[in-house]
Amino acid sequence: MHMLTEQDRYRLQPFEPIIASNLQIEAWVEPLNKRRVQIQLKLRDEQHQVTWPAHHGSQTRAEHLEKSTCFEIFIQQADHANYVNVQLTPSGLWNAYRFDQYRQPKQVPPRHEQHIRIEQLLIEHHRISLVLDLAQLYPRRSRIHVGLAAILAHRQDLHTDWSLQHSAASADPHCAEDWRIQLSLLD
Repeated sequence: MHMLTEQDRYRLQPFEPIIASNLQIEAWVEPLNKRRVQIQLKLRDEQHQVTWPAHHGSQTRAEHLEKSTCFEIFIQQADHANYVNVQLTPSGLWNAYRFDQYRQPKQVPPRHEQHIRIEQLLIEHHRISLVLDLAQLYPRRSRIHVGLAAILAHRQDLHTDWSLQHSAASADPHCAEDWRIQLSLLD
C-alpha cells in the first residue's frame, strides 16, 4: 500500500460536539486499478479517550460490530438505490451488508454481501489501511459514491457517531446525502 496524498484527505465530524476533546478522524480514499479502492483511517486521540481493541492478526466476519469502536464504509454505484455497508473494527473483525435501498431490508442482521473482499489490511495503533476489491461487485468500470463513518467507544461508557457530514436530524451514516466522495473505479 502506498501513502495517499493530502488532496485525497477527508475529515470526519462528530454528530454532537465533544466538549474538552481533541479527537479527530482523518481518512484518505483513492481508486486503484482492477476496480479496487484504498482507504486509510487515522484516529487522533492524544487524551486516550477511545477504546481501541487489540488486532487479532486475522480477518474474521462477525455481527454487531457497531457495539464497539467500528468504522463504516458505504459504497453506492451512481444512479442506483442499492448500496453496500462495510463495517471494520480495529481488532480485525469485519462484515459487509447489502441494502436494496435506504436501510432496506430491515432484517437484523442485514443480508451479507459476498462479492466484496478485503484484499489488504494493515492495522496499527489508531490507524487502519485497507484495499477493498470491488471487481465482483462492479464487473464493469463504474462511478461510485463513498461514505465514511465511525462509532467510537469511549472509556467513559459513551459512544460517539462520526461521519463526513450529518444531513439528518439524528446520527445516520446510511444517509446517502452524506456520501460525498465520488470515484471512478479503474480497470
